[in-house]
Amino acid sequence: MLNRRYRPTANNADQAMLFPKNLDSTTEFWANWEDEEVIAIQLAMIKQALNELNDHRRSEKMRKEAWDWLFSDEDHPFCSRLCASNNGLDIDCLRSLVRRLVKDL
Repeated sequence: MLNRRYRPTANNADQAMLFPKNLDSTTEFWANWEDEEVIAIQLAMIKQALNELNDHRRSEKMRKEAWDWLFSDEDHPFCSRLCASNNGLDIDCLRSLVRRLVKDL
């Protein structure tokens, strides 16, 4: 088996910094997420779900998954309700608007 070292390119240099230099490391946790980073990811998840619902080029399955996530009442760190709340959005209002706009799911 060839022993190749990972070399970041211009396209993935930012992503490469998320991983340890030694990819054979046994470290289980080596990154610290700031609250602002998690909140930004949560907002990106909401935007992604809305984009998928709006984009009719996406498969029905993908659009349905976005719908299910947005309307789910599960309670976990990346549930739609918490993602909205952490970004100053009212999930019930957002859901109401989405229901009025999306009629084909």
